[in-house]
Amino acid sequence: MGTFSKVFTPALRMNYMVLPTKLLGNLQAIELISSTPSRIDQWAMQLFIERGHGYPHIRRMRMIYRKKYKSLVQLV
Repeated sequence: MGTFSKVFTPALRMNYMVLPTKLLGNLQAIELISSTPSRIDQWAMQLFIERGHGYPHIRRMRMIYRKKYKSLVQLV
């Protein structure tokens, strides 16, 4: 289980779960009572990852946050 909130934005509120195929039916049974992000958000994330933008984005954000962290430490 994980979330895209740390990588993109908390406003996205999109999580993921990797599970064995045999448990997929159980998940689909409870999906009716769980809240899910919009299909458009899911498709956009799917395209973003499939087109290879995911890892470069994560690397870029790590570099940006590393610089911000170092600046903050220096100021403190």
